[in-house]
Amino acid sequence: MIEDSNGKARPRRSSAATRALVIAAARGLFAERGYGGTTTREIAQRAGTSEMVLFRIFKTKAQLFEAAVFEPFDRFLQSFLEEYGLSDQPLATPEAASRRFVEGLYRIMSENRELILLLIATGMYEEKVTRGLKGMRSLNDYFDIAEAAVRSHTGDDEADLALGVRLSFGLVAAAVLFGDWLLPGGQARPTRARLIDQLSHFISSGVPSLAPPVRRNGGALRRRGAPSALQRAAAPAGRDRAFDDSADPV
Repeated sequence: MIEDSNGKARPRRSSAATRALVIAAARGLFAERGYGGTTTREIAQRAGTSEMVLFRIFKTKAQLFEAAVFEPFDRFLQSFLEEYGLSDQPLATPEAASRRFVEGLYRIMSENRELILLLIATGMYEEKVTRGLKGMRSLNDYFDIAEAAVRSHTGDDEADLALGVRLSFGLVAAAVLFGDWLLPGGQARPTRARLIDQLSHFISSGVPSLAPPVRRNGGALRRRGAPSALQRAAAPAGRDRAFDDSADPV
């Protein structure tokens, strides 16, 4: 038995359990009071530990803030890449991979919306706090891994997959964080299910309605968009002609 910050006896916890409690307490207090209005002593008290133990785990308050904000994204992105990006098998369908990505990221972003907006505000007004954070760099690491994984599935060395991967993430982030600005209100506001449907379709298929019209068989006009990276990754071997404009009859 050991004593907590209030002098009460409690069973000894594992390091992992203590760390999880500290992060959970930090997430709650940062969301309630903001970065500047939260002290490490208050976090330790809520976690049922001491400030000394807290600083053994996190060297600074800024490092704890970073973990509170970014660790859910780390877990989701790692899980997604293990399931889809790092496998040698072709993606089942571009729609399945896209929906898995959008649903998971939308959920994580929604659950952490207040903390993400707090991070943005803190970066604007307390730059010295966020200057040393590694979270955005760790996201860039995952983006680089995702780009390499998609490229290995597609064999496409020319497409700007680096930008595509980041914009796919940005589309979902914008829908969650800035939905109040981007989306209509009241009864006209789209449901969560509809947003996920549209985001999934956009990422997996692009926007064919915006592609230039193409005349086929000398007759009707149709519109065709360039295939997405996920479409190419899902295509069986020998099916490249499905994405080749030259394969269409003139």
